[in-house]
Amino acid sequence: NSLGQLGNGTTTDSSSPVSVVGNHSFIAIGVGSSHTIGLKADGTAWCWGYNYYGQLGNGTTSNRSSSPVSVVGDHSFIAIGVGNNHTIGLKANGSVWGWGRGNEGQLGDFYMGAHNQTSPIMIINYKNIRDRQSSKFLKILFQW
Repeated sequence: NSLGQLGNGTTTDSSSPVSVVGNHSFIAIGVGSSHTIGLKADGTAWCWGYNYYGQLGNGTTSNRSSSPVSVVGDHSFIAIGVGNNHTIGLKANGSVWGWGRGNEGQLGDFYMGAHNQTSPIMIINYKNIRDRQSSKFLKILFQW
């Protein structure tokens, strides 16, 4: 928890479960190598932990956040996921959005090299994706 990835407002390790700071109720959680994302029922995404590459999606590359920060923009996601240092969200219209580290094409924009995104960018728009298919598609995206 040295980077705040537990979201409890500290950087202290814990061998037992801790509550995430704030009055949050998440319907889904994703865990990267050192950051975490939570999805609320209203479709908003909240991230915490390491942010060197912008993987928290709050428009900055501040070192870390030990409590949840809202992903910037007017986004409503139906599914979320994380890779080592990037984050992905799927919207009901089939569009897939990514942010964070993109040095090996992780953001789906096929850009290789030093490339970080501090806020969500639309990377793919599949209008006919449905839950089962989108879940499979997101798993493919996260295998970087």
